[in-house]
Amino acid sequence: MLLGRIEYWENIAMEKPELIAPYLEKLLPALDVNEPQTRWMIIRTMGFCAVYNETVAEKALEYAKMYIRNKKEGELCLVSSADLYLGDYGVISKENTEKAFSILLESTDNIIINEHDWILEAFTKIIPNLLDDEKAKVLSFAREYKNHSRKTTQKRVEVIERLCK
Repeated sequence: MLLGRIEYWENIAMEKPELIAPYLEKLLPALDVNEPQTRWMIIRTMGFCAVYNETVAEKALEYAKMYIRNKKEGELCLVSSADLYLGDYGVISKENTEKAFSILLESTDNIIINEHDWILEAFTKIIPNLLDDEKAKVLSFAREYKNHSRKTTQKRVEVIERLCK
């Protein structure tokens, strides 16, 4: 029953985050549950709503860091949701980018299968707030996937190359 509600909240947050943002504090405890689907839905909801309730969304930073530091194969949904949350939170301001960037960069050190696309997506959001040396790190990471077999990955790399100029 709770999971159904969480799916509902995540879907609304995707379309109308301003409606869910006032309730983020009530959702925070779900980031500690054992069930991964609940955690990934909640951290995505935090990202979708971050611009409307930055104070509470910031509390999910430690969870994103924990999910990334403890990631294992088979946890793509949870880890990619943490990566995407960092992009959503980081895009809000330069200060937020500073907080999110180091965690995203750490995520590049231990990539699980197919996670690279979501890290690239998150970097795309925060590039405008990065310093030149940080952009160089993002560009270096992105170029590792320039010739990837998936066209969507190649397109993300192209976007990053344009944004880093």
